[in-house]
Amino acid sequence: MNPDALREALTLFCAIVASLSFHEAAHAWTAVRLGDPTPEDDGRLSLNPLNHLDPLGTLMLAVLALGGVGLGWAKPVQVEPLNFRNPRRDMLLVSLAGPFSNLFLAAGTLALFGALGAAGLLSALPSEAQRFAADALRAMLSVNVALFAFNLLPVFPLDGHRILPALLPERRGAALEERLLRWGMRPLAVLFLLEWLTPLRPLAWLMAPASRFAFRALDLAVAWLPGF
Repeated sequence: MNPDALREALTLFCAIVASLSFHEAAHAWTAVRLGDPTPEDDGRLSLNPLNHLDPLGTLMLAVLALGGVGLGWAKPVQVEPLNFRNPRRDMLLVSLAGPFSNLFLAAGTLALFGALGAAGLLSALPSEAQRFAADALRAMLSVNVALFAFNLLPVFPLDGHRILPALLPERRGAALEERLLRWGMRPLAVLFLLEWLTPLRPLAWLMAPASRFAFRALDLAVAWLPGF
């Protein structure tokens, strides 16, 4: 592997590790703020990746990053809904916290790099450092927009399997969530197989609306920032 490809793989790996850790910490922080101490007791109220990463998911992430593919997973945050004052509403907020934390992280990264560029600090760096900064910005934006869109899909174990049922009338939502749990990871596995082995690209098609929303939100955020 040439040095440029290795640098890009390492940048992608670091971006996914940081983004997954931020995502899970957002779930934990929201749950604790809403009255459930379980994530804090489990040590999940932290940005330390060691508290969030799953060994197998991290290994797969490292191997696939060498091929330019960002795929891996972290340990889900355990939550006890009975500790919430309003379990249905608060579980929805906890579930939403993960995807929207990635959108927030993408906007923060864009604002940081924009501020550094506006201040002339990026142009003052050596060319190699500028290439690394460009790779880091591209990786953080693409990873976090992808995590935002991907986790909104209503399939287990993604956040969307709780978000969609919580937005429906209670009885219909409970029945849908029970069905999604009963199906398990089979629908997600089928989507990945169709994505990789056929020209259908169902994941790209399903994630497109949320991705467009995310990039539009980032455009608006940049337009709102003074000096950009």
